[in-house]
Amino acid sequence: MYLIDTHIHLGAPAYANDLDLVLKRALTANVKKYICIGAGYGLKSMQDAIALSTKYSSIFAAVGLHPCEAQEHEFEAVKTYAVHDRVVAIGETGLDFYHSTKFTSIQEEQFRKHIQLARSIKKPLIIHSRSAGQRCLEILIEEQAKDAGGVFHCFGEDEIFAEKLLNLNFLISIPGIITFKNAIQLREVVSKVPLSQIMLETDGPFLAPQRVRGQRAESAHVVDVAETIAKVKNISFEEVVIGTTQNAERLFRI
Repeated sequence: MYLIDTHIHLGAPAYANDLDLVLKRALTANVKKYICIGAGYGLKSMQDAIALSTKYSSIFAAVGLHPCEAQEHEFEAVKTYAVHDRVVAIGETGLDFYHSTKFTSIQEEQFRKHIQLARSIKKPLIIHSRSAGQRCLEILIEEQAKDAGGVFHCFGEDEIFAEKLLNLNFLISIPGIITFKNAIQLREVVSKVPLSQIMLETDGPFLAPQRVRGQRAESAHVVDVAETIAKVKNISFEEVVIGTTQNAERLFRI
């Protein structure tokens, strides 16, 4: 029985000086697998994710262009890295209308390309959606993303939206936000969504849980997420660990 952090940016500069200690603390917390997100700081993020996944057997890579940088880079690089045998998912990709709507058409074009790639190479999608949930859903349906499946990371929609995702073969992943005092709505949603649709994440180095809020998030903190989900759903911590780990291993084939 062990935990999986399904979304962390281990290649980010925030971990550059002490990654081995971060992984050691995670192992002490019984976190034994990681999906390292190769997106968010250009092409280098993909290169870093793959490099870490080849160095550490516990780390698996995802590659893509974050929607906030969709206008800055060519998609051809994603296609090149996507077929690497340590790459288990495409993303994070999607739409972000919170930070800017200036490049909406480019975001949507790139998002469609990621979905088409995921379908063609039969790897799941990792979706970033901020202030764009309905539009993301429409594009997933239009591009037949059900064939690839995937996950909405850092889920922030309601239980009805989660049910629609389930019909598309998409899971949701829950970060440290669920532990925040004001995250009442998210806890209510998680109480209603079946455990079979839930995974754990940190989105490290961002979104550290309440007890260390404002500090750097790291994979050991998924324990906080699992404990909170157990309380919210009135089930055991062990049941959450086993269920979410099985979900992640099934989705990413790891």
